[in-house]
Amino acid sequence: MLFSPIRSALAGAVQPAFNALPSAAPPPAPPVTVTWDPANKGYDTALSEGDLVVTASLSGNIMITRSTVARSAGKQMFELTPLSHSSDGILAVGLAKAAWDATDVAGYLGTNANSIGIYTNGGAYTNGSDEINNGSTIPDFANAPTDVLTLALNFDTGKVWMAVNGTFVGDPAAGTGEAFTFTPNTEWYVAVSGFGSVTADSVRANFGASAFTATLPSGWSSWDGSQTA
Repeated sequence: MLFSPIRSALAGAVQPAFNALPSAAPPPAPPVTVTWDPANKGYDTALSEGDLVVTASLSGNIMITRSTVARSAGKQMFELTPLSHSSDGILAVGLAKAAWDATDVAGYLGTNANSIGIYTNGGAYTNGSDEINNGSTIPDFANAPTDVLTLALNFDTGKVWMAVNGTFVGDPAAGTGEAFTFTPNTEWYVAVSGFGSVTADSVRANFGASAFTATLPSGWSSWDGSQTA
């Protein structure tokens, strides 16, 4: 009984010290396989090469699809390469919300508030006619198959940077010179659409399964989580 008060006093002194220890940070999300989504594409849209290449299969119709995985937090990067692009068609790549209907042949990117379309002939649009370039120039990436377009998204600040052939406009690591912005932590899928005479149009996606052309900024990861910097 003589030791009971001492034991109680020690327990009271030690327990808060243990409680004060910082908890370990949660591990990063494991890498996942990301491709274009066969369940979310236009009827005249064909997928190939493990569903990483999307191609228009009918002339005069819409080529349209989105990725299998969406993101809403952290800093993510992906790359798209137009393998071919017909001169009389219009090709757009960009971002789409879950509400964007990838089976709607009239729902090309940027026509409503559920998507952002970045067009090969310059400009980024949403909601039909709202240009969202944030005062910057969207680089031309229509030179298929030589141009590689990189998009780096900081979901926590709602900023997007673009690079063509590895050269960024602005500095994603520093958080300056972004191409355009969106509401932070919006959930986005990667998406692509084309309309007009786009029989030959095709786009390859790199969500992180292979090496990027642009350098992954410090603190960022690939869209699929397999690459980190």
